Amino acid sequence: MKDNLVEMLREKTEEANLDTILKTTFGGYSRKSVQEYIAMLRKHQNDMQQSFSEQLELAQTERDRLAGELADEKARTTAAERP
Repeated sequence: MKDNLVEMLREKTEEANLDTILKTTFGGYSRKSVQEYIAMLRKHQNDMQQSFSEQLELAQTERDRLAGELADEKARTTAAERP
C-alpha cells in the first residue's frame, strides 16, 4: 500500500501535472521554485537509488566471494580429516 501511495504521488507531481495542481504563488514560494525543488528531490532520489544499487551489488559480490572461500576451506578441512 505504501508503494502505491508513493507511485500515486509521483504520478500527480509529473511536470505536466504540476502546472495544473500548483498555484502561481503559495506561502512565498513560486510555482517555478516548487518545480525546481521537486526536480532536485527527484535527482537526489535517483542518485540515492543508484548508489544503493551499486552498494548492494558490491555486497552481493563480496558475499559470493566469501561463500566461495568458505566452500574451499570446508573442502580442505574435509580432505585433511581423511586418513
